[in-house]
Amino acid sequence: NDMQEMKKIMNELAVKYSITYLDFSTDSIISNNYKYFQNADHMNNHGKRIFTKKLLKKIKDLNIRLSQIND
Repeated sequence: NDMQEMKKIMNELAVKYSITYLDFSTDSIISNNYKYFQNADHMNNHGKRIFTKKLLKKIKDLNIRLSQIND
């Protein structure tokens, strides 16, 4: 399906350019939870806050792991 193809392309690009691809599309709290969206594509303010917290935590976790690798 389209979602699987998009994820495949994103993963290939991440490998090609040595970047981390963060995929929240199946996140159990955010994904398909309509109370966090103002329409099919855009989060509302509450959803944005929750997503931002999750993203910051993921970035912090990645930074900790990267610093351990680089030490």
